[in-house]
Amino acid sequence: MINLPTIPSVLTQRIAVMAKKETKIVRGIGDNSSDNPVDGTKILGFINQLEKVQAKIDQQLQEKREVYADAKAVGYDNKTIRKIIAERKMEPEKRKEQAELLTLYKSAIGMTDEEE
Repeated sequence: MINLPTIPSVLTQRIAVMAKKETKIVRGIGDNSSDNPVDGTKILGFINQLEKVQAKIDQQLQEKREVYADAKAVGYDNKTIRKIIAERKMEPEKRKEQAELLTLYKSAIGMTDEEE
């Protein structure tokens, strides 16, 4: 007669295997064991540093929104201001090239500055 493992023993073996796998996955995250490949203090330092940078970015974005609101409040067009800022970032040759292309495309479709 063949000896088959009983159902409880098979389940016990599977549970033990799953527990070992879980232990391998969980080990090394947050503990200070010597086989831990992750240095918790180092990664926490990076996280804190990135959170500070993000806070500065959020503050600067808020300041930027306020400046645009101030400009709009006194009657300036923010879309035009944004376009000027984008053009100032460009190299002079690139800016000239884009202006020439814009003029060329406008004339190609019959949109001249005299008509506007």
